[in-house]
Amino acid sequence: MKRLTALFFLAVLLYSCSTPDETSTPTPVNETKILAVGYRSNTPGGISYTSGQDVFTNFSSSNGEAKVFKKGEDVYISAMQNTSGSLKKIGYYKNGTFTEVGSGFSVRNIYVDASNNVYLCGTNEQGYPCYWKNTQMTTLVAKQGKATDMEIVGSDVYVSGTYFFNDRTYVIASWKNGVESTYGSLNLYNNQFLPNTLIEVEGSDVYVHGSLATGPKLWKNGQDTSLTFGLATEEFKAVGTVFYYVGRSYDGTNQAASVGSNGSFSRISTAASLVNDFKIKGTDIYYCGVEANRATLWKNATVLKKSDTDNTYFTDVWVE
Repeated sequence: MKRLTALFFLAVLLYSCSTPDETSTPTPVNETKILAVGYRSNTPGGISYTSGQDVFTNFSSSNGEAKVFKKGEDVYISAMQNTSGSLKKIGYYKNGTFTEVGSGFSVRNIYVDASNNVYLCGTNEQGYPCYWKNTQMTTLVAKQGKATDMEIVGSDVYVSGTYFFNDRTYVIASWKNGVESTYGSLNLYNNQFLPNTLIEVEGSDVYVHGSLATGPKLWKNGQDTSLTFGLATEEFKAVGTVFYYVGRSYDGTNQAASVGSNGSFSRISTAASLVNDFKIKGTDIYYCGVEANRATLWKNATVLKKSDTDNTYFTDVWVE
């Protein structure tokens, strides 16, 4: 399941999805496999990284945040391709091959269901929040805004997003199969952007996260949980009765990468940094984001991998 303005697409694959050559080192059976994706903002074109080779290769151009979904051996990455106009080609990469599903202004999350239908959410040609199921686009509300997160549970499609109620007031909303629920509104000021909203389905419970004037909020089945985050939140996950979340907080000098759960948080960096996403495996938590202007992965509070290139950013991570 949300950031810096994305200019170009970066995919960072921390294990190889291709057939190893004769000089490759086989991956141990029990080794954790990590897939991280993001973008770079300095030069056109996405890049990919394969662990064990330390070779970066260009493979696409895009100016949107990247999200990843892995199913079996297939890797899906949400993407936009530049065109000669302001609209973008909306689509995804599957194992390195781009499929266009439509056109619009942004694409955010990606999900692949049990029947291999590919879902994307974002902003369509009219600037309206929407989602695509394969090449079929569904408009969620005929107002300027964006869909920023989604989850598919069985045949149900859950999407969260924001849209403008008038020139300066935006509404936090979610949709289940196109039926809208709203959670509050906030006035924006000059040069402010619509913030992301997040959605998580845990059993029969639906959690929605958004930002109001009083700060970050988490709703459970439409009711405010009154959870205090203490940081600007980029992603969260409900695991039973524990709420995990990541983002950044001000330490007096920098906005620093921060992680927390159930009302408390800690910083995993002292530099200017941000955590955009995380995944939990066993007792370990893997975080991705940026530290000192370079794409960074952490395992718990320890840096696991950092790009050698400035102006690179991780926006999503997959762990298995």
